[in-house]
Amino acid sequence: MPKFLDLKTHLLAPLAVLIIGFALSLLLWQQASHQQIALIKKSVSIQADLTKTDISKSIQSNLLALKRMADRWQVKGGTPYAQWQRDARNYVKDQPGLTTVEWVDDSYYIRWIEPEKGNEKAKGLYILYNEERTKALVGASEKGSITLTSPLDLIQGYKAFIAYVPVYVNGRFDGFIAGIFNIEEVLRNYLGDLYSNEFHIQFSINNVKAF
Repeated sequence: MPKFLDLKTHLLAPLAVLIIGFALSLLLWQQASHQQIALIKKSVSIQADLTKTDISKSIQSNLLALKRMADRWQVKGGTPYAQWQRDARNYVKDQPGLTTVEWVDDSYYIRWIEPEKGNEKAKGLYILYNEERTKALVGASEKGSITLTSPLDLIQGYKAFIAYVPVYVNGRFDGFIAGIFNIEEVLRNYLGDLYSNEFHIQFSINNVKAF
């Protein structure tokens, strides 16, 4: 059975958070000395690195919650629906930005969804709808690696990324536990006071701008 790769090195590499800079007026920039500008740039760069690390750790924690669901599935040879639903409901409640948890079967169709309300149209959907996703997710199922999608505009009206955690029974691929994350909610929760007009913030996944 494929082993899960290290989350820190494998999962978070596609994530990038960059605070581009303060929204200073043209007048301030004209009046500031070169030394002042250098200090501002250095301060922004340090804050950007710290913020990137904090958000990466937070997303890593969210992904570990999904991995625990996959581990239980493996140990028990499959999780009864009632227990799976209860776990999924608790994770959606407790994990910032996580809006939906799904089980995708080994034929790549969405079978279980929590919450079902508002997600009725997703049930039964086939997730390998283009070549890029087919390559990524089939590869993830074979390697046992967790996969993050590029930013998606969902019909629910928000931009999200989806994490797919492969599950196995007796070494055989048995689908994915998938988590859908509202990108704006994730950033609003973890940026705190930085989520304001004083900063220009760019958040990218797989080198695709998400926010």
